[in-house]
Amino acid sequence: MSGHKNGVAAIIKKDEPRALFTHCYGHALNLAASDSVMQCGHMKDLLDTVYEITKLVTFSPKREAQLRNIKADFGNDSDDAPNIRVLCPTNLLSEAIQKKTLTASEAQGIVAMTVKTLSLLGNEEMWTMFWKKLNCQADGNHVSSPTLPRQSRAPLRLEDCIGGQAMPEYPETIDDHYRRIYFEALDLVTTTINDCFNQADYAVYAECEELLLSAVNGKNTEAILGVELMREALKLVKILLIIPATNATSERSFSTLRRVKSYLRSNMKQSHLITCNIQYT
Repeated sequence: MSGHKNGVAAIIKKDEPRALFTHCYGHALNLAASDSVMQCGHMKDLLDTVYEITKLVTFSPKREAQLRNIKADFGNDSDDAPNIRVLCPTNLLSEAIQKKTLTASEAQGIVAMTVKTLSLLGNEEMWTMFWKKLNCQADGNHVSSPTLPRQSRAPLRLEDCIGGQAMPEYPETIDDHYRRIYFEALDLVTTTINDCFNQADYAVYAECEELLLSAVNGKNTEAILGVELMREALKLVKILLIIPATNATSERSFSTLRRVKSYLRSNMKQSHLITCNIQYT
């Protein structure tokens, strides 16, 4: 869809260079999370393990009953007690950038605030606090202490350098090993977010939106546009109306289509299908 050479956006821009391509912010968040996880092997292994544990319990009524019995034996069977849940670390951010009333400026502000917050975590003080808290939780849950991984040499093609071969480097302490993983993960997350959300056409869209909001609030916009371009205001409004900040709402209707039109409703006509789909979503 967004390929620079053969994507739909590139093909449309060849015929109409003035066309603007904006990637849905919900999809951009999904791509940023997927790219950061795939590039960091430790995060990928962690999330895969958590998912398999969750699937092992939640997909089996027998294991779920055993888990409830274990919680009841410990006297901790309330709804607020720790339980096996699906891990979704981007849930709050995903909800924030998929609102129906979201504007382009608000979306850019949310993304900038997220990147700034993650950047503030990338220092020695925050790492020390994180490491101490993690060790306290591990001791409280009777989790064994972490150990250094087995030392293994990298492939020779990765050790080649100018003047010979580079000597392999291994972390001396457990703290050094996990510090490297911590900062690597933060750098990958911030980099992928910036790559996925910094869209040139989206910046134009945000500027047009700010211009219309300034006009609605009674501010002078002639100095920005000029008298000649003010005639194009109607076209500008039409463009903004057909370019939403996120298309998550419209895509939910496609996701629910198979649940609305099942094999029991195979003869449903188009008008009835549209009505049912609108009520469902």
